[in-house]
This record gives sequence, C-alpha cells and structure tokens, in this order.
Amino acid sequence: MLWRPSWTRLIATFESLLTLSLLIINMGVRVTMVTDQMIETGRGGVTTSEIINFAIVSVAAYVSYRRGASALSGRSKQI
Repeated sequence: MLWRPSWTRLIATFESLLTLSLLIINMGVRVTMVTDQMIETGRGGVTTSEIINFAIVSVAAYVSYRRGASALSGRSKQI
C-alpha cells in the first residue's frame, strides 16, 4: 500500500475477506476437535467468551468486507 496507494481498497477488502474466512475455519476446527481433556473431564469446549469474541470480530470483518466490495464495484452505499 505504500508503493501503490490506489490499491488500498483492494488490499483492505481482500484482507477482510481472508480474516473472515480464516475466522470461520478456526472456529469450525475449534468446535469439531475433541481433545483428551474433553473426554476425561467433560470440559474444554468452546467458552462463552470465545463465542462473543467470534461474533464481534466476524461482524467487524463482514462490515469491512461489504464496504470495501461496494466501494470497489462503484456502489458506494453506507452500511
């Protein structure tokens, strides 16, 4: 972005999409993985704070992606 400032929107939109995709994959793996601790103690699943963090970050990444995608397509609407 330092060498090509005109690419800022494209890079930011791609980064938001990548963040959202990796966040979903990470949470999916976290939910489906069964560890020895979970089998032995019944604990170690997804906690409430992890779910809240997932919700906050995913909303921020989604809004950032949608704004970037609409700006790239020329439909600059406010979200």
